[in-house]
Amino acid sequence: RNIEHITFSPDSKTLFAEVEFDETAAWETATLKKKPLKFSASGPLVFNKLGTFIAAPGANKESALIINPATGKTVRTIPGFTFVASLAFDPSGKFLAINDEEAVIDGKGGMRLKVWSLLTGRRVPGFDNVDSHPPVAFASQGKSVILIQFENSFADEPGEKSKIGALFDP
Repeated sequence: RNIEHITFSPDSKTLFAEVEFDETAAWETATLKKKPLKFSASGPLVFNKLGTFIAAPGANKESALIINPATGKTVRTIPGFTFVASLAFDPSGKFLAINDEEAVIDGKGGMRLKVWSLLTGRRVPGFDNVDSHPPVAFASQGKSVILIQFENSFADEPGEKSKIGALFDP
């Protein structure tokens, strides 16, 4: 009844869609038959390059989930967020970038880019103070580079300089 987010598997054989506010279902694209696979996820779904993992916000958006798309089972939960707004795997599969919309308290907070090493399970330091706006994306030309758009960086007047984005190497 309420389809919010959809994505195809990298091989285009399966369509995943958030069908309720916290449930994702899957369909075979060749037959349009619904698969018996369901899992809890609320928000944008992103695949790693090989199609072996999906990253998605948890049902409460206060965590990021790494899900096995074949089984629908969560293989890792990354807690500690206020509101997961977007996610992106890097092409090597070593990093997951997460945009977290932190609550603004005493002028501090807003959108923050957080990068996780999937090899160590720890956050990569240096990205917490980036005032970014979703979506975040990775590009690859021999190495992983994060492209972000800054939240409050647009020029107010014609001819005024603005800084609308940046590239970072995790």
